[in-house]
Amino acid sequence: MKRKPVVGAAAWAGTGQVTNASTTTVRRDRDLLTADLTGVSALLRKSYREVTMP
Repeated sequence: MKRKPVVGAAAWAGTGQVTNASTTTVRRDRDLLTADLTGVSALLRKSYREVTMP
């Protein structure tokens, strides 16, 4: 399952809109954001390796 960095950008944009929400919502969004960033960074690391070590 491939993730697109755009999803991470959308998640970042969404975090600014949960400041007035309940703690539960904020915590859930933070978990989703963390999972998304982990997927994106892993994808970037993989593509970086492919570029630097053909």
